[in-house]
Amino acid sequence: MAFRIMPAQKGFVLLELTVAALIATLLAVWGAHALATAVRDTGLQANAKWMLMVRDGARQYLKRYGEAIRHAEMTTALVPAGFADWSTPTLAELKAYGFLPASFPLQTGQGAAVVRVLRDGVCPGADCRLEAIVHSERPLVDARSGRVDEQSVAQWLMAAEGLGGWVSSRHSNLLRGSAFTLRNPSWHGPALLPGTVALSVRHDAAGDFLRVRDTRDPDFQGPLTVQDNVLARSDIQVEGHIRLHARSVAGVRCDKEGALAFQTHAGLLGCVDGVWQPAVQGVAGGYVHNSITNCTGPGTTANKYTGRCACPPWSHAFQVAESGPQLFSLGITRRYLCLN
Repeated sequence: MAFRIMPAQKGFVLLELTVAALIATLLAVWGAHALATAVRDTGLQANAKWMLMVRDGARQYLKRYGEAIRHAEMTTALVPAGFADWSTPTLAELKAYGFLPASFPLQTGQGAAVVRVLRDGVCPGADCRLEAIVHSERPLVDARSGRVDEQSVAQWLMAAEGLGGWVSSRHSNLLRGSAFTLRNPSWHGPALLPGTVALSVRHDAAGDFLRVRDTRDPDFQGPLTVQDNVLARSDIQVEGHIRLHARSVAGVRCDKEGALAFQTHAGLLGCVDGVWQPAVQGVAGGYVHNSITNCTGPGTTANKYTGRCACPPWSHAFQVAESGPQLFSLGITRRYLCLN
């Protein structure tokens, strides 16, 4: 009997087709997920930038109406200016009065925003402090689980340039970020839901500026430069050194009674009776005089205040010592102390 050898079968087996289809499906799913994530992140970044512009508008609002808000007895105090409630100015109101651009959208794909003005301290009154927050109208939550979408919150905070904060599920009584911490709520009304993101308007708010005759301590944390005289009607306490750049010479006339100056090698001077005198009263220097060489011989010294062997005109010379040989050629050396 004759046998016929069959040629090898060509093509893909069913298992290979199944694996290929599975890989294609996974790639499609991963690609769709990556695309959806990128779209979501772009929307969050756009929303953060949008809220930063709302923050700028709220800051301008406080700068313009801060004084009126500090003294307001009722939240309707700015109705004549076009704001129904100064504590929650709407975006439409801010836009209508030029605090937001005319083309500014009132919401984004992530929703709208709410501006809240907060008062603290003695209010109403000149010592009332102002602050504002701009927060999202709705929280960032996962649509399926209803839980806070912390990944979205993180993306939003990164886009907020370090100025943002949020309400977490673990600390729902606080609204906080790297730049601020507030009670939730810090206003009359319901608290913000976990997942709500916000920006604080603090640094340039009207309440942070000093005003004429302000009684608050500014508590400056850096150097202060003044181009003219500084008048203090009480004591000045200095924890460091006082450095005088004014220079003068003892015995010279002065016109600012009580002023202080410095004389090189002599020390501190004070303007007393129209003349620069040593600030330490009682001693006005001293000198060593030689009967032959006067102030130029060996061992002789001039008075540091006069530059010669003499006392200033407002003091008297008292001899305190006499030394040296009695030989005429060497002279006698005498020491004098100048006392007021």
